[in-house]
Amino acid sequence: MDYGAPLPRTSWSYHRVDTQRGVMYAVSFRNEFLAWNINMQKAEWAGYLPQGMVWQNRALLVDSKSGRAYTSNGDPGDKLQRMIRYDYATKRFTLLDCHMPANPAPGSRLRGHTRERGPDGLFWCLTEAGELFTFNPDSEEISDKGLNWPGDGRFACSLERSPGGRYLYYSLRSEQSFSPVIQYDIKTGTKKVLAFLHPYYHEKYGYLPAGSYSLKLDDKGENIFMVWNGAFIETTEKLGVDFWGHCAVVLLRIPSAEREE
Repeated sequence: MDYGAPLPRTSWSYHRVDTQRGVMYAVSFRNEFLAWNINMQKAEWAGYLPQGMVWQNRALLVDSKSGRAYTSNGDPGDKLQRMIRYDYATKRFTLLDCHMPANPAPGSRLRGHTRERGPDGLFWCLTEAGELFTFNPDSEEISDKGLNWPGDGRFACSLERSPGGRYLYYSLRSEQSFSPVIQYDIKTGTKKVLAFLHPYYHEKYGYLPAGSYSLKLDDKGENIFMVWNGAFIETTEKLGVDFWGHCAVVLLRIPSAEREE
């Protein structure tokens, strides 16, 4: 069924649905924001935010409990990258006091987060620079948890939390870090690499798994499903920008001894 274009000449490549209220949120490449009422089949907001606020085009945290959506502020004048809140009940945007962690450098925007609250009521999030932090939607406070990886190549954009809430899972895109799939133990604060996908797949198939933008844990916490973007290349020396274009599906089974809650 065709519902028409909420905003002409705009595509909504990044979107989430609040199933509790029947609202689809989306953000365009050029930072236009959409709140679409699924039941009424109409846009309740479609366009740019008020002056001083820019919705990040790669971050859309939706809290179905409160009916609010969040991102970090992409306005160049906001050096701290404060959080923006959209409240569905009031249809208003608010620039919050909390902001992105300054480690390792200020101004790194929100890039990834868990899909929903964990058992402790928290969202776990990542900045583009690889800083882990939690966000509490009730108090609207941020707690810095440190870097997601000790070396270079810390970029990650997809986070999953185990059913019991103890573990986080994410993967790093860089061949500099050997494309690891990481388990972070929230209880102890330790990180464990479950698998290095590089150079194994390059040596076996000539394939460089250069980046993962989609990671999903099954309901039992036993398997991680990932979609990687990469390329078939002869050597990984002096890589340029053209090592994308061939996507691969990866299934990683987690041994039972490695996921006890």
